[in-house]
Amino acid sequence: MTKKLYSVYDKKGQNTLGVYEQINDLVAIRDFSLLCKKDDTPICKFPEDYSLLALGEIDQETGVITSGVKTIAEAKDYTEE
Repeated sequence: MTKKLYSVYDKKGQNTLGVYEQINDLVAIRDFSLLCKKDDTPICKFPEDYSLLALGEIDQETGVITSGVKTIAEAKDYTEE
């Protein structure tokens, strides 16, 4: 079985905020949208600075990781102005 790898990217800090697995882009975006609405996070306070990256996939049986980085969501699209 393969799972997809994701990370939140901080544009001002120019770094990723950890890596996590999810089953597909839609579920990862849903999780990210919830995080964007949490008042006590920097993502909610500075949404223009953060995006969600799809990093690739991991084969859970072999441990082989394939990469292919792309931006799939912007925090500013999920916060209330």
